[in-house]
Amino acid sequence: MNPIAGLVGAVLYSLLSLAPEASGYTIQAEHFITFYIAISFFLISKVYFQKNQEIISPKSRLISLLVSGFFLGFALMTKPNALFFIPAIAFPILMAYLQEKNIKTFFKDVLTWGVGAAIPVLLLLGIAVMKGAWTECWYWMVTYPKIM
Repeated sequence: MNPIAGLVGAVLYSLLSLAPEASGYTIQAEHFITFYIAISFFLISKVYFQKNQEIISPKSRLISLLVSGFFLGFALMTKPNALFFIPAIAFPILMAYLQEKNIKTFFKDVLTWGVGAAIPVLLLLGIAVMKGAWTECWYWMVTYPKIM
């Protein structure tokens, strides 16, 4: 719409997210992943949807892709349902490849984005291993969901 509408939406979302009364007796993790997914979408759009065909530097492009993946990784660690956002966020990368037919740029972008997504996952799992909580971590991430 416009920047004012975006600001109003962000402020209202923030206030409702912070108010325990608005959540009732539960807080759903989907509300938390939307923050990370929105940042990831924003950074991908910064790379692929510039106004007036502005050219961004290769360094800014790689940093934006890396940080976009990083926030996607946080969303994945918050709730695995964020997995379903991957095709939507990756769509601009695929469309850019189909337009330019540059396989080298495509693989570079996908790899950068994937490395960014892997960083928080590996970091948090590494912390679990260092703290000696890998067995519990595996139980709650893999075993328990299979039982339920």
